Amino acid sequence: MRILVTGANGYLGARLGSFFSERGHEVIGLARRLPHDGKAWEKLFSKIIIGDVADAALAQSSLAGVEPDAAIHTVSLDHKNTVPAQLQRAYAVNVAGTANVLEALSKAKLKRFVYFSTQQVYGRLAPGLVSEETPPAPLNLYGLTHLLCEQIGDFYKATSGVKCASLRLSNSYGQPVLRDANCWWLVVNDFCRTVVEQGRIQIMSDGTPQRDFLHYVDVCQAVELLLTAPDEALTRGVYNLGSGTTCTILELAGRVARAFERVCGRRAEVVFGDGRPAELGKPAPVANRFVYGIDRLRELGFAPTISLDQGIEDLLRYCLAGGTKP
Repeated sequence: MRILVTGANGYLGARLGSFFSERGHEVIGLARRLPHDGKAWEKLFSKIIIGDVADAALAQSSLAGVEPDAAIHTVSLDHKNTVPAQLQRAYAVNVAGTANVLEALSKAKLKRFVYFSTQQVYGRLAPGLVSEETPPAPLNLYGLTHLLCEQIGDFYKATSGVKCASLRLSNSYGQPVLRDANCWWLVVNDFCRTVVEQGRIQIMSDGTPQRDFLHYVDVCQAVELLLTAPDEALTRGVYNLGSGTTCTILELAGRVARAFERVCGRRAEVVFGDGRPAELGKPAPVANRFVYGIDRLRELGFAPTISLDQGIEDLLRYCLAGGTKP
């Protein structure tokens, strides 16, 4: 296939470009700028387009003549920058940017469009199953703008025939393609980098918040399923994308600490923000957990392949080899 990846110099975009390039597809990247250390990155793409999706005219001219079979849209301000103080910019990038790309590509007879949405469209996750049938109730602008983009995808699916699918991603992690990728605020990545650099892990909450973590390899494999599934199988508009397993932040810290000991042969300290040592090995009650339901993707054949422990060990080795250094 000829696949367009928007946000190709971002954490997810670069990973997706690498994945599909290695699969033998022709991958075209769209980015606002070239990365500082991007020679290896550039080789992943048959063509790199420099453009800003927030500018409708620029998006139209940049994408003219590209005519991909499929597009993967990853462009979005992160949740720290998608805030009311930057409302106009958030709307221009997250919402109008998605519409601009779809408008340009729908005229080129695009067949598949995968939009990266977020678990945050659900708002607060109550204990029990969180499925695609759970009513969206975003509590921040980040979740709201992504929900609007899902609806934009539905509109183009109905009016232009493009098979649009939105992936509501839980929490991805893993090593980046580009060293300057904005990914070290992700909690698994942060814990792994911190324990390698400082020999300790600091938990800034009480340790009880829960997350569903998914390795970037499995993120890419889920996208591949949506791009290659028969048309008749893609009857859904949105798909939860996660591992289906919930982990508390305290449990995660313990797993990173144990992996660090296995890999490095020395122990790591785990402390709370006030310096108190954390007591590891006491899981939160199962009854209080949410479960991020991924049955829709499972119906297409999706099954996570990278365990959290394996992914943590791989990431620790990357950090130990100097991967976090600029």
